[in-house]
Amino acid sequence: MTACDSFRPAGRCKAFLIRREIPADLSAVEAVALEVREASASLCSPLDAFAVELLVREALTNAVLHGCRLDPKKSAFVALRLTADRMVMVVREAGPGFDWRRQIEHSADDLDECGRGMAIYKALASRIRFNAAGNSLALTKLFNDIRF
Repeated sequence: MTACDSFRPAGRCKAFLIRREIPADLSAVEAVALEVREASASLCSPLDAFAVELLVREALTNAVLHGCRLDPKKSAFVALRLTADRMVMVVREAGPGFDWRRQIEHSADDLDECGRGMAIYKALASRIRFNAAGNSLALTKLFNDIRF
């Protein structure tokens, strides 16, 4: 479900919300990312909108690909709140998780096809939190928080 909390006089959203369970399928990740892209266009700067979409894509792709292993019997959960000054997102999956403590300092080589998630989170998010198991991620992005 998505919703606008309230409206500005011009009819633009002040807040965008998603709370959704998505199938372990990359097309579901794409659908959520496109929905977030559309909402962020009216809520924040183009640079912040790009960062939000990339964070959403990366977190959901990791959950679906690595956590759920694209298993059609599994799903991931996303909760996202987007306002004019920040994005807060939680992504959770039922897999065993991973050792995020080891990966937090990992840096991918230029030619690596994967392994860039932590670098993306660190570059674009203002706050990164994993649960102990590593199967739940909370990201906060404060807008106008220049990180690159």
